[in-house]
Amino acid sequence: MAIVSNDFQFDVFLSHSSKDKAVVRELAARLKKDGVRVWLDEEQIKPGDSIPAKIEEGLEHSRVLVLCMSANAFGSDWAQLEAGTFRFRDPLNKERRFIPLRLDDTPIKGSLAQFLYINWLPADREQEYAKLLEACGESKISNAPDGNVPFKNESSRVDCYGPVMAFAFNSSLTMALTATWDNFLRLWSVTTGKCLKVLKSHRKPVTKIEWSSDELRILVWGPKQMVRLIDLQNDKIISDF
Repeated sequence: MAIVSNDFQFDVFLSHSSKDKAVVRELAARLKKDGVRVWLDEEQIKPGDSIPAKIEEGLEHSRVLVLCMSANAFGSDWAQLEAGTFRFRDPLNKERRFIPLRLDDTPIKGSLAQFLYINWLPADREQEYAKLLEACGESKISNAPDGNVPFKNESSRVDCYGPVMAFAFNSSLTMALTATWDNFLRLWSVTTGKCLKVLKSHRKPVTKIEWSSDELRILVWGPKQMVRLIDLQNDKIISDF
């Protein structure tokens, strides 16, 4: 049985392509059987309802977003599905959690590649279900390398100094970089929730952040196609593009 929260009306919002309805419907039934409160569109949206309004309402009142990734999802439905994920992908938001669920072998799109995912291929479902159920509840989640969950729920509270404009996890999901409204870049420990460093070499608006493969440098994007490479360890600008 999952340990669930009373702070939200729903424990899990299942975001998916309509073409994946059969597998998602089966998943919803299994989660509900184990005590998880699931938001599923066909159960919550009634004739005459505004579909966008009901989806927004469901997202607002759900603690966990499970994004079902597939060739179908990455097709014509992708823009709509991706739009609902951002409030759950913020590493500074303690109350919410984002769980990518991979339904097939389609390559993962864009920034989602930085998140550990749960493998929901038919051969793996029985083994992976326990991970999914734990991640959908409020039981403490292991941050071991093989734990396919984004980050520890209890360790993600940090002082974000106002709205976060962009963020990126490192590959092991132990650190996060944020760009905030005050135009500072900050490096955080996801394990402790503490700010490790404030980067002062770059103080301009940032719309996107990426780590280098060795995690010693970062690329930041800003308005008007500005791209800058920064030495993370020494807080120095290496070059502009």
